[in-house]
Amino acid sequence: MNPQLEAMNEALLLTSTAKRKVATLLAAVDHTIMPETAAAFKALDEAESSLGWLRSSTEGAMKLYHYTAREYLPSIKRQGITRGDVPLTPTGGFNAPWLTDDPNAAQQDWKEGSGLDKTAVRIEVAIPKSERKKLLSWPVLADRAKMDPTWYEALDKAGGGGSAHWHVFYGRIPPGWFRSIEVASL
Repeated sequence: MNPQLEAMNEALLLTSTAKRKVATLLAAVDHTIMPETAAAFKALDEAESSLGWLRSSTEGAMKLYHYTAREYLPSIKRQGITRGDVPLTPTGGFNAPWLTDDPNAAQQDWKEGSGLDKTAVRIEVAIPKSERKKLLSWPVLADRAKMDPTWYEALDKAGGGGSAHWHVFYGRIPPGWFRSIEVASL
């Protein structure tokens, strides 16, 4: 068996039946492709969906939402949610997916100022309990990063005062965690 497949199987703690199903799905993927590629992620996510399980149990999962533009949806469906500008200062920050606990697109005032409608798509995400250590609320993240209070207030104001609802996930949110995808009508 391919060493990469063995490592993935071990990491995912697959049952022997699930291992056969994952191996079948991965057989369609060129084994020269590294598992970090979109094709390998897609194969793993399809296996998770077809078997009715996630990398971690959905019991106790936290329901959050990710809003995005229509233009980004095809990539997100293939690779998961991988991007988001997290501005810790006016000139610096890092990349990580943003989420909110607010399901109302009209309340997402941070969307203003973009050439794209970044609330055209709402993805409901279930963050498994075992993955919550990678999830920080924006107020907690700002505090831990020792963000300048004036900058925090400016971002909160630009976002319509909704920063208490914002969360940042340190990692990739795979399509297998998506519970629904809603696209606003044109």
